[in-house]
Amino acid sequence: MSGRRRYTSAEIPPQDETIEEMLSSIGTPKKTEFKLDDFQKEAIEKLNLGAKNLLVVAPTGSGKTYIAESYIKKIFNESDARSIWYTTPMRALSNDKYHQFSGIFGRENVGIITGDTRENINARFVIATTESYRNLLISSRDFKPYFVVVDELHFMNDPYRGKVWEEVIMLTPIETKMLFLSATIGNPEKIREWIASVRGECELVIKDEHERPVKLKVAFVDSRGLLFTYPMWLRNQNLREFDYKNLNSYVALLKRLESKDLLPAIFYIPTRRLCEEVVEFVSTRLNKIISEEDLKPYLNGKICLSDEETRFIEKGFVQHHAGRSPQWRRLIEDLMRDGKLRAVCATTTLSAGIDFPARTVFISTSQRPSENGWVRLSTNEVKQISGRAGRRGKDNVGFVLITDESMLQDIYSPSDYITSSFEPSYMLILNSLKTYSPEELKRLIGNSFFYYTNRKRIEKVKQEIDFLSNRYEKKGKAVRKQIHRLKQELYTLNYVDELLTKRIAILKDIDFIKPLEDRFILTQNGELASNIKRDTNFLQLAIALISGVFDKDAPILAALLFGRLAQGRLVTKSRGRYGKALLEVFDYCRYYESRYGLKDEQFSYSAFMERVGEYIVNHYKKVDFATISSIAERFNIEEGDLYKLIVDVRDLLYTLSDVNAPCSYIARDLIEIFKWEE
Repeated sequence: MSGRRRYTSAEIPPQDETIEEMLSSIGTPKKTEFKLDDFQKEAIEKLNLGAKNLLVVAPTGSGKTYIAESYIKKIFNESDARSIWYTTPMRALSNDKYHQFSGIFGRENVGIITGDTRENINARFVIATTESYRNLLISSRDFKPYFVVVDELHFMNDPYRGKVWEEVIMLTPIETKMLFLSATIGNPEKIREWIASVRGECELVIKDEHERPVKLKVAFVDSRGLLFTYPMWLRNQNLREFDYKNLNSYVALLKRLESKDLLPAIFYIPTRRLCEEVVEFVSTRLNKIISEEDLKPYLNGKICLSDEETRFIEKGFVQHHAGRSPQWRRLIEDLMRDGKLRAVCATTTLSAGIDFPARTVFISTSQRPSENGWVRLSTNEVKQISGRAGRRGKDNVGFVLITDESMLQDIYSPSDYITSSFEPSYMLILNSLKTYSPEELKRLIGNSFFYYTNRKRIEKVKQEIDFLSNRYEKKGKAVRKQIHRLKQELYTLNYVDELLTKRIAILKDIDFIKPLEDRFILTQNGELASNIKRDTNFLQLAIALISGVFDKDAPILAALLFGRLAQGRLVTKSRGRYGKALLEVFDYCRYYESRYGLKDEQFSYSAFMERVGEYIVNHYKKVDFATISSIAERFNIEEGDLYKLIVDVRDLLYTLSDVNAPCSYIARDLIEIFKWEE
């Protein structure tokens, strides 16, 4: 007990029920006629009455997508000329929406663009990743869709990708009607005000996060699988706290949930490796619940399972994480939606977007791994995860099982505020300078949420500096120190402006742009570079393209891309056979950036994945899920990691195939190798 912290800042509702009373509410609700929630009615009515921009904020699983679907049906019924776009933050979610809406509106009317996938892109209704849609806005000032849905707007809080959502809001033509769908956030009114300041007007519909379509019950669990209410948890001195690394604890918990009719469940486990270990260990202690005959319709003659994977599914206890192949993850999602499984062990990546509810959600620990070591789950992450509990129309209540008090605090705390991580990328600057002068570009960037939230403080700091500078002719040490502190703060608040100025200077120094009167024009190299629609490593890729680093035969080009795009555990210290050329490009870019005091990134390359890329092109004419499985086994790589890398390589190959350079022909040939039917 001594190691547990107590949290009191959130207003936690009285926990009066006993465990027996909680469990008595288990069951399936009576079938009733489908009725819209009040927030859905309000949102649909506002759209129908002509709202130009509408922000809808509602908890996970409450039916936000139905609002978009309803209005899109209205457009289809009224006209066949107006274009519709639906953006999502992830390829997997875009594919999910593509299949969903193709079933509603007909495959001939729906297209998809996800960077590495382009199908029926001239359809009147196109699903796209947010980055792909943003890239179209940057590429053409003539791109003017009629209606755009921006799903998962709360991704604006992502420190690495959040700026893309800001750019979408700033760059989408004012005359375009926009619907923004967001999970619960802490500052929806501030976001509405900002959108209105950029786009002229914005209305807001909020569903209280505690008014869920399926109510939540929260209980604690210990290593024996025993369930406790919060008061019991505080009073009990004989608790055996849940050890998420102890595999026997999961056996005890699963048996307890099965005996109490609390399945199906999702077990959130912090790492892929532990997910695999838990499934391997627990499944050997379970009886079969799915027969081969039951499984056949889901395999559809296309999915090949190993004996081990078949055993996991037959026992109804499986894993779902980024290390597993997309085919496997989709199969598990289908089985879970149909209630065929006992439980799914998943990492926190499952909480984003995909329709994957369960009766019970178990969060094994409040910690998760990150690029900077282990960190606490954020309040919004806990809310997103717990939002999976309770299936609409299938459960009277949803159960969230937790292991420490910090998570109870998060469930009842206000949601995290959205903050801005906006910065102008080289790609945005270079493409914008085709049509904007530097001053016009500065005004455009001044519309960012970053400046909206900091503008008042910037003005106040300027006034304080002027006041102190003009008030005191002879400035003592304290005044000088205060002015210095304020100037430092002002520099930080004006960071985006400073970064824009420095990046424009670098683009000029490397001969991508040149001045012409009050603006810049792109040089031949700049025009070529502007075809690269990627924020990450833009400068390095552009220099590599222009200097001919990619003008190699197919195996070497594949090797270079596999080596450079490899991430995380796949990265090696060795530069391999071909990495030296990319390292020279990296050093060239680092030289110019260091001249302007910009942050020094580390060069990342994988000699190991370089060999994998070269091997694939030398041994396969076409890659599919079966060959990915074979290659992953040969090189001892997780299938999901290899699949993700191939998708990233394919994405960049599409970019290279569109440029007027020798490598474009090789890129097109490689696309045919790495493109398959999903």
